[in-house]
Order: sequence, then structure tokens, then C-alpha cells
Amino acid sequence: MRSPTAKGPQLRAQDEYAALTSALAASFASIEYVVELDPRRIRHLAGELVDRLRASSAEAEDSQHDAVGEALFDDVWEEALSESAPASRLGGAEIEEVVCYHVVAPGDSVRLLHRFVRRIDNGRTLIVGAAADTTDDWRIRESLEQSEALYREVAENSADFAMRTTPDRVVEYVSNSVTGVMGWRPEELVGRHMPELLHPDDQQLAADFSDRLNRGEPVFLRTRFKTKTGDWVWMAQHVKPILSEDGRVVARAGVWRDVSSEMRSQAALEESEQRFRLAMHSAPSGIALVGSRREFRAVNPALCRILQRDEAWLLDHRMDDIVHPEDDALERSLHAGRGAPDQAPPSAELRCLRADGEPVWVAESVGSMQGADGEDWSVVHIVDITDARAANERLRFLASHDDLTGQLRPAALNARLGELLAQHADGSHGRLVAIFVDVDGLKTVNDSFGHEAGDEVIRTAATRIGAAVRRSDLVARIGGDEFVVVLNAVHDLADAERVAAKLQETFGEPITIKGQPLRMSLSMGIAEARPDDDVDGLLRRADVALYASKAAGRARATVFTDDMTDG
Repeated sequence: MRSPTAKGPQLRAQDEYAALTSALAASFASIEYVVELDPRRIRHLAGELVDRLRASSAEAEDSQHDAVGEALFDDVWEEALSESAPASRLGGAEIEEVVCYHVVAPGDSVRLLHRFVRRIDNGRTLIVGAAADTTDDWRIRESLEQSEALYREVAENSADFAMRTTPDRVVEYVSNSVTGVMGWRPEELVGRHMPELLHPDDQQLAADFSDRLNRGEPVFLRTRFKTKTGDWVWMAQHVKPILSEDGRVVARAGVWRDVSSEMRSQAALEESEQRFRLAMHSAPSGIALVGSRREFRAVNPALCRILQRDEAWLLDHRMDDIVHPEDDALERSLHAGRGAPDQAPPSAELRCLRADGEPVWVAESVGSMQGADGEDWSVVHIVDITDARAANERLRFLASHDDLTGQLRPAALNARLGELLAQHADGSHGRLVAIFVDVDGLKTVNDSFGHEAGDEVIRTAATRIGAAVRRSDLVARIGGDEFVVVLNAVHDLADAERVAAKLQETFGEPITIKGQPLRMSLSMGIAEARPDDDVDGLLRRADVALYASKAAGRARATVFTDDMTDG
């Protein structure tokens, strides 16, 4: 250090410093600095203070203890000293002051120092004191003040509002933004018991959460509160307990937010989902939500019944696991052809497979929707049409087939025979032959046993005739006891005569009517189709040949010849 300029009695530096140390020991654990007032010189500057100031200097090698001290006190001493110890007081009794001031240390680092000063009159005017670097503490306080200011700004201007209550839910503080949310002014709520404004249906829920807060647990809940206008708003509340040093809950603080719009949207969504689930569950038709890979995402009970599968099995499989292989390409095309939700969904009739492997005919339509994962899903409607399809087939069958025998009706025979005549016109498909068949003795059966017995004979005759010919041949009932057999693609008339003989042979077996065996026979007329034939011409010639058989004594077959005449 620099040597001070002597004034008054001379004291050795060691003795002087020891005296000063003793004088200050009651107040400080160590002395930071000693200053001789006039001339102003540093007598002692503690190393810790020097190190802190020097740490921020870019030229630490030039910062000596005395230089740092001079920089410190030359820059701020006059102002600080005037604040802490006015000149009028320095000549009197011992004084003490505590002040804070900023110091710009080397490197432009701002330090906030806390300084204690004391004047010791020992022949010279000396200032002794202690200084501490309180920069970090100051910065913490400044940051806290900024945070508190920001919090107040948010609390007073946010769409949310802050609230603090006592443990028994009496309002102690609420931010101004509560007015925009609930209509109440803060002063109208302070001192009120919040359950007074709570919806009756939410009282128990709030009480349960209140117990948790009193146990020191933070909570999040949504309840309804009454606004100043008497309406109800849904409030989401994030509330934490405020604890004393001994762990007791002394208050509650939290942020409240109006979530009425969100709750309405959620309620609408839940209602929509409930309607969808109800529709899915109660629908008589099968419904499935199918993902982009044709996997089942949801199925209803009706679909499970149609396919004889449980829900778990279906949700673990895909559409191609339940669609008949021959109809899989058709089913895929329905998914590919689905359009926007407002467009008519594509549909088709196809076969699905039940759990036992049996096919079931369904009418399937496929719509589209966006799934929860953002993918395009298919809404598949499946109606079991097995019975309906069988009924339609039966109707179509009965429209073209005889009710009693199941054989073709005359109109259906004419249509089919016309097609065959067209095919055989050039002779490339073999010969076409018609056999007119009459059951002998049917009138006697009707007269003796009744018409029901006669019907039984007709049914038996139709069955035996159908069994005696090929699937490519035609069998039709055209009258009470008359049938027509059309042989498709025979080599010659000899083949037709062999078929007629076979038909006659089938009637060699008696027909049992009311316990009595009846032997029946057939009279038949055979006519071969000609290149320019039509249906009426062919059947007329076969009919002429039939009457020739009857005239010859029945139970025989006759081939038409040109010398035969009608009747």
C-alpha cells in the first residue's frame, strides 16, 4: 500500500491497525478497509474485496491493491461519504452509518457494495469500515421484483384469473381478470365462501378435492360456478396448497380458466359418440369400421351374429378373412370406389363366410370417414340377404316353373326352346328332338282316389322323367297330365327312341297311392327339329305323334312321319 501522509501524533502502522481492529471487533469479523480522510489514502484494503474487484478486470496484472482502492474511492468516495457521514458530523463524536452504493470495477462490471463506516479520532481523522459484495443478492431481488411485476401483469390482464383462498375456501384475493370471465368485481368476491357460487351437482366433487388440498396435495378439477348474471360457467382450476414452515396448509392459490366452450364441445362429442355407439349396437344390420388395410376397427353385435364370430375375433382379423375368395375382388372394389361422405356409397351383393365355413349372402355398402388416426376409414354396412335372396330365387323359379312339379312352365319352355332352335339351326350342335309325354290312366286315378292322389301321380311322374334325362335337356309340364322333354344335341332319332324307352321303363315301378300300388304307363310322341323349325311347329309334330301312340293302344312311343295328320 501507499504510505499515508502523517497528521498529528505518529503511530506505527502495526499499532494503529491493531487498535482499529480491536475497535471494530465487536461489529465485524474482519476489517475490509481503513481510509485516512485527509489526505485520502488507503491504509488497508482486505484481499477478498480486492480479489472480487480484480476478477472482473481485463488487465488484472495492472490492478494493484492500492490502485484498486483508489479507483474505488476516487470514483465514489465523495458521494458515498457525503451520504454516510456529512462533513458537519466528521469533526464531532464517533459516528456509524451503513450505506449501499454501486461501484464500476475494472472491466465495466457493476458491483453493489454494502458499506459500514466509522470515524476513529486518534490524532488523525480515519474512516474505518467493512464492505461486502452484494451483487448476487441484488440481482436476485431485482429478478424477483421483475417476476412479481410480470405475474401481476399476467394476473390482471389474462383471460385466466388467479385466486387465493383460506383453507376453508373463503376468498382472500382474486385478480381483476375475474370480471371478464364471471362478471364479478374482485371486491365482490373477496371474503365470500366460494361454495356459495358452486353448482349443486358439483358440491361433493369440490369437497373431495378440498380434502386433498388440506392434505397438501395439488389438484386439478372442473366444476361449474355462477356468474354475476346467474349463468353457469365451467371453470378449470389448477390449485396448490400454501404451506407454513411447519407444514400446515395456510392458504390455497391457483389459476382459474373458463372452459365452458371446451366442455360444450366435449359434451357434443360425447353425445355424438353415444348416438353412434347406440346406433351401432342396436342396428339390425352389420356395421363395421374398417381401416385402410381392411382391418376391423369396430364391429357391432349384428355383424357378429351374421358371421357367427365374436367381437374379439373380428377385431383381430381383416375383411379378406371373412369375404368369400371368389368375391374378394368385388369387395375390394367397393372400398376403392367409395367417395365423399355426402355421396351414395357403392354397394353389391356378395358372399361372406361364417365361422363354420358356410357362405352367407350379404348386401354390402361402403362409405367413407376419417378415422381417429387421421387415416381414411371405411364404414361398412352388411345386411344378411340369404333368406331374401333364396325367396327371390324361389319367386323367379316359380315364375318359370310349375308349382306342383317344379318343372318348366309352358312360357319358360317356349323361351328356352326358341334359344335352342336358334343354336341348332345350322346343324353344328347336333340334333334337337322333342318328346311329347302323356301319363296314361290319370283320369281313372282321379276318379278312384281323388285329385290329391292324381297330383301325387303327377309329382312322381315329373320326378322320374327328370331323373331319366340329362341336365342339358329340358323338362316342362304343359298340361294336367302332359309333359314335354327336349333332348339337346343327340346323334339321331335312335338316341331319342332309347330315351323314350328309358322313360317307359321308369314307370315299370308301381306308384303307391293310399297304400295301393298302381302301375302306370306313358304314351309318347317323338319329333326331330328341322332347320327352319319354330317352337310351335316342332311341338305340334310331337303332339301329332303322341296321338298316334294313343290311337295305337297307349304305353308306347311313336316317331312323327310326314304322312301323319293332325287329330
